[in-house]
Amino acid sequence: MTSPADIDFFALYRDYKGFVQNRLRALGGDEELVQDLTQEVFLAVHRYGNSFDPAKGSPASWIGTIARNTFFRHAGRKNALQNSGELPEDIPDPAEDATQATDLEERNHIIREAVLRLPEMERRVISLKFFDRLGLREASEKLGISQSTLGRRLADAYKLLRAELKKEGITF
Repeated sequence: MTSPADIDFFALYRDYKGFVQNRLRALGGDEELVQDLTQEVFLAVHRYGNSFDPAKGSPASWIGTIARNTFFRHAGRKNALQNSGELPEDIPDPAEDATQATDLEERNHIIREAVLRLPEMERRVISLKFFDRLGLREASEKLGISQSTLGRRLADAYKLLRAELKKEGITF
């Protein structure tokens, strides 16, 4: 863990402001929201600087996780206000569990890399099903194969993916 005294927040802000803004824009924020949430992100970075552990990930992944959490926390608040007219008390702080989220990002990166090492058809099947979130019917139509053939190819892809992930020390 890092002590807040060890962190140069002005340098972090200078170096990562554009990164945070781009991430927030990619998540669907309009320019005014991006500017507001950027400030919230860096307030959280300042407040929770002691939760950053360079052994567990880069500053970019840690700050990126805080940005993502801030965006979705804002979206949750907005949705809750629209649905009930009041703010729920259980919305987590954006930096809470940032280290755990960074670990999850690293694991997801390993999974994506393992998928990229699969043969083309298995890679396409996994990508359509899980990254594009298509159902069996839509994915089979996109690939021009029957749903039963897609089901078999998906089972084969799972088997190959498990073997790739096992090499990386990830088991399911």
